[in-house]
Amino acid sequence: MLSSPVATATSYDVFRTTTGIFGTAPLASVTTPTFSEPGPAAGVTYTYKVAGRNAGGIGPSSAETSVTPTPPPAAPTGISSTAGNGQISLTWTAVAGATAYNVYRGTTAGGQAAMPVGSGVVSSPFVDAGLTNGTAYFYKVTAVGPGGESPRSTETSATPQPPAPSPNSATVSAFRLLRQGTWGPKPGDVDRLVSGGIDGFFAEQLAAAPSVFPDTLYEMSLESSQEHFMSLALGGPDQLRQRVAWALHKIWVVSGVELNNPRAILPYYRLLLNGAFGSYRDLMKAVTLNPAMGRYLNMVNNRGEAFNSNIPANENYARELMQLFTLGLTKLNPGGTTRLDPVTNQPEPAYTEADVKALARILTGWTYGDGSTATVPTGRASENFLFPMEAIAPAKNYHDVTQKTFLGEDFPAGVAAEPELDHALDVIFSHANVAPFVARQLIQQLVTSNPSPGYVADVAAVFDGSHGSLEAVVRAILTHDEAIEPTATFSSGKLAEPVLFVVSQLRALNATVTDHPFMSDKVAEMGQNVFFPGSVFSYFSPGYKVRNTGTPPLTGPEFQSLTTVTALVRANFVGRLIGGGFGAAVTIDYTPFTSHAANAADLVDYTGLLFTGGRLSPEARSEIIAAVGASGTGAQERVSTALYLTLVPATSQVDR
Repeated sequence: MLSSPVATATSYDVFRTTTGIFGTAPLASVTTPTFSEPGPAAGVTYTYKVAGRNAGGIGPSSAETSVTPTPPPAAPTGISSTAGNGQISLTWTAVAGATAYNVYRGTTAGGQAAMPVGSGVVSSPFVDAGLTNGTAYFYKVTAVGPGGESPRSTETSATPQPPAPSPNSATVSAFRLLRQGTWGPKPGDVDRLVSGGIDGFFAEQLAAAPSVFPDTLYEMSLESSQEHFMSLALGGPDQLRQRVAWALHKIWVVSGVELNNPRAILPYYRLLLNGAFGSYRDLMKAVTLNPAMGRYLNMVNNRGEAFNSNIPANENYARELMQLFTLGLTKLNPGGTTRLDPVTNQPEPAYTEADVKALARILTGWTYGDGSTATVPTGRASENFLFPMEAIAPAKNYHDVTQKTFLGEDFPAGVAAEPELDHALDVIFSHANVAPFVARQLIQQLVTSNPSPGYVADVAAVFDGSHGSLEAVVRAILTHDEAIEPTATFSSGKLAEPVLFVVSQLRALNATVTDHPFMSDKVAEMGQNVFFPGSVFSYFSPGYKVRNTGTPPLTGPEFQSLTTVTALVRANFVGRLIGGGFGAAVTIDYTPFTSHAANAADLVDYTGLLFTGGRLSPEARSEIIAAVGASGTGAQERVSTALYLTLVPATSQVDR
């Protein structure tokens, strides 16, 4: 409060009231014409008057003046901090009535200095730069307004870190190749691939003997075969062959849902392993005559109308052979996109219902085989899944020998079952759709759910040029720029299916597993029961679309298995695995991780490189480093924190 000086006054009496009635005693006496009252209640109106005083007594009072003090703002809320390289960014929620903010800093919890490191800050965020990497900083913020400064906020802290070392493109490409062409890299595999080169990798993998499913599994349940599959995926040397065979199994589907019998499933799967690098045309015939496929899609003991009381031949395998295994529904451009009729601008069908009926007739006359060329079946043979199907003797009329027209080709009358089958498979194999259809399917299984037309066309050209050599096709898929380049786009990559999710983590942890049921059980809980695909469309539909990914939405087959429940199963699996929840069944080699544990950033960078190929975002990396730092000094606890926070987020579950 300020008043004009009185020439004869030696002091001044200050009177105050909140009721309108002044008392006789002054509130204060001052010798200058100024007065400040600390701590008046906010929101209360105070009225003042002043009288001068000298040796002659007190003079008349001044005119009255009133003021209502304004309260200081509330303390800021929503305080958070994000570490960067030598700096920390602070954010907070704006406070009503604040005109500025003060930022206080310390290097211990609750140890902020009295003087702010940032004063008069207009708004959030505030960047505190010039900090020492690796040192933890603790902050509080106040709001400043006409009524003064607020209390300090709650505390937030962060530790600035240098940026992650950028892995070179060769390292990233090697990581991607191992995620796509094996069940995931083990420690040291990326360095080996960089050193030996891609040609060395393919030479080694092509020379590796196929994994063996022994005959002893015939006498056990199919669940035992699942466990054996997991053990081979975890430790088998023929990693590329296994991944290709698994991809083929998801295209040429036979399911334990209908055939819960290892005598049926294992010979079929061995066929895929042995044919993984062979001719697609040879594979077409081998799978067509496989008795498990014959039983699953009703080709075994299929008979022509003449023998079968004018009942048409079963069309199931004929339809799926074209729709799912070789051609697709519509004619395709070389890049796998749908070809449109130039007149109607509508998709052109790849085949007609008449083609389905004709092919069904062509495929008649086969029954279970006994593996002996000396015997020729004369009718329906006893169920036997261990040998390819055999043609029934022509005299028995199981095979429809009448004339047919299939995909525009004439099939003359009087031709026996096997040469007519070969003719039909040749006609299908020569169709322009086969190369782009198979190329796109295999790219989806190994690399990305949404390959570009250029990617598909490039691989399809290799398919055609190599006459369907799967060895050449797989090499073209895995060495294409879209597969090995370290850049990634929103539409690239694919979700790691449950089998890959589980096995790749165990491999990266260099785990030794002595009892494998938990692996197949957990994979099934995540939505993929090995050898038991839910339908002929496989474990998940190849055309499944992911919601909220654009117009039209992106394709993402493996996302069909990801629900709120299975996502939690994935997270719980990680927690249980690194927490020792599987007991003596799993031994993890933590040595490569604990050797990095003393430095949180070093540990997180090593873990991020091993599991994501160095794709952790700066924000995620910073948060994981902070969590590792807060987890204490114990190496095992720090490693567990880094592993869990790296493996659960989408970055490590989506291969890109």
